[in-house]
Amino acid sequence: MTPVRKIALRRIRNAPGQSLLIFLSLLFSVMLITCFVFFKAESLLREDPALASLPIGTFLIRVRSAMDAAILFLVLTAAVTLRVQSNLRRRQNTRALAVLTSVGATAKQRRALVTAELGLLYYPAVLAGTLLGAAPGILFARGFPGAAQGSFSVGWMCLIYLALWLVLVLLGMILVTLCVCVPEFGSGRGSAIGRIRGQDTASTERHSYRQSKTFREQSILRRLAQKCADYHRAAYSKIALSFSVSAFYPILALLLTARVLGAEVTLDANPYDGVDTAGSAIGVIRGLVAFLGGSFAVLMIFGAVGGVLMARLQYADRLAARQAYLAVGLTETDFRALLRREMATVTLRALVFLLIWSMAANAVFVMFLGG
Repeated sequence: MTPVRKIALRRIRNAPGQSLLIFLSLLFSVMLITCFVFFKAESLLREDPALASLPIGTFLIRVRSAMDAAILFLVLTAAVTLRVQSNLRRRQNTRALAVLTSVGATAKQRRALVTAELGLLYYPAVLAGTLLGAAPGILFARGFPGAAQGSFSVGWMCLIYLALWLVLVLLGMILVTLCVCVPEFGSGRGSAIGRIRGQDTASTERHSYRQSKTFREQSILRRLAQKCADYHRAAYSKIALSFSVSAFYPILALLLTARVLGAEVTLDANPYDGVDTAGSAIGVIRGLVAFLGGSFAVLMIFGAVGGVLMARLQYADRLAARQAYLAVGLTETDFRALLRREMATVTLRALVFLLIWSMAANAVFVMFLGG
């Protein structure tokens, strides 16, 4: 094992909780996306032409359309989660990178360290997620009464699924690389030690403070809290975004379930043919809802934990700066109240982000499935 890979492995081991959080959140996101993709592929390849024009065929088309909308938002939320968590990891490792720079590590070696972490932490999650999500998608699709033997042999089906799996792995790795490597390599152009000195003011050069009459009439403490929240806008926005994404997963699950189960379709068009298409479809839908509910619940928990970690880190940084406030006459009680007001802005921003996510999801589901 090369020295760079040893250092990357040591960094992962030094933060086992955060590394496990990144691994599992990426794994479940990729697993759900893979499940939806393989469900659609299996249902299309094995669709019974005799049932395609019947209500059960229409219902299956509706299920596939709902999954297409869900895939879009799962990709977006996975990208946002990766971006936020990689930003948190980079922020925690800034001092470690500065130490490496002080002992002679070059920018190329630091980029190699990030690439090694990709191979040890992120890429295995993509591989595991695609492997775990393929089988449930195929099994759920085969459970629908519209599935038939299909016109493809077993060998061709295996080749198609292998090619589809490889495409999903490649796209997942590209997404991870864009979300993790691009910000890391961009931040590596400057001095790591310089970023240590200015890490609290790196993205806070814009001082667009509101000086309206309403702002001036507020209490000094409230005005100071608003200015501090504006000063740390980037950090608080990332924390709020993490919380909003975690709260969006149950909303996405509800929208997906409601759009599928809310369809007014008579599944069993001929109750006298001895084939209970309604019972078969409802059984598959129940299993699918249970699988999706558990996966979305896990993603919600992981997102909330990631937001809490970011909030704790920001809170600790603000506590470390309290001497500057105490030196200008602010009491300890007022400083604690100032921090509480700052953290309250995170809740408001998270609610705004959640509202935007929900409205966008509802609009996309309407576009894919109609009103």
